[in-house]
Amino acid sequence: MATRYSTARELRALERESEKMRAMESDPYTFGSIQDKRDFYKRKKQLGEQLERSTPPPVKDDAERATLEKRADQLKEFIVSEDGHSRLAAMPSHYDSWQMRAGVTGQVRRWNDKVNNFNIDAEGKPVRSKYGAAHEYKDILTRITPRDEQEVDPDFRSLEKLRPEKREGTAADYRSSSFALGRGIPDEKWEDAVGKKEPAPRERKPREVPIEAQCKMLKKDGTACTGRAMIGKAYCMAHKPKE
Repeated sequence: MATRYSTARELRALERESEKMRAMESDPYTFGSIQDKRDFYKRKKQLGEQLERSTPPPVKDDAERATLEKRADQLKEFIVSEDGHSRLAAMPSHYDSWQMRAGVTGQVRRWNDKVNNFNIDAEGKPVRSKYGAAHEYKDILTRITPRDEQEVDPDFRSLEKLRPEKREGTAADYRSSSFALGRGIPDEKWEDAVGKKEPAPRERKPREVPIEAQCKMLKKDGTACTGRAMIGKAYCMAHKPKE
């Protein structure tokens, strides 16, 4: 089950299509040129139902807003942290996701399973649910964030905003134990002995694809594919099944 409520941009697209259909219906010439009016009315009805179903209900008062914000904090803690259950992994850090060290692929899959197929009750206890913690968290943000702010920040409810830079115990925390030649020698003395070191050419860092948008397939070496999945698909262009 996905989110229940649409963002401001998604609602605006539906509203524009609905307005366009009403304008066509009110214009005798344009409406008369439509051959299959049954399909027209069917689509018009679908749009109305979708708008009604996906428009988030407004927050009634400060008390309800406080309740929603408290629930969002509870969900955020569950989404990011390890629950202690072997299946309910912590959210992989930016460092782990980028380096793809051993064990990260399994952690990513367990974390995706947790946030999409588990939620928490009022006491914070994990329960299996089709309405996952990630979906409820996004829906709450959609309700408490004004539409004009949603228009400015299209990533207002992205889970990537919760992802930690690194976690304790990862390779990023370990002190280097290498003893290279010239270690500890001042740069001036090193340059006198071997010459001035030319700066390495600047490499362009590839743009990171968010975990949610990544391909769910595996590479030939068994590691997870980090390419961007095709719209509406679980695989990227490189892993597209052959017809």
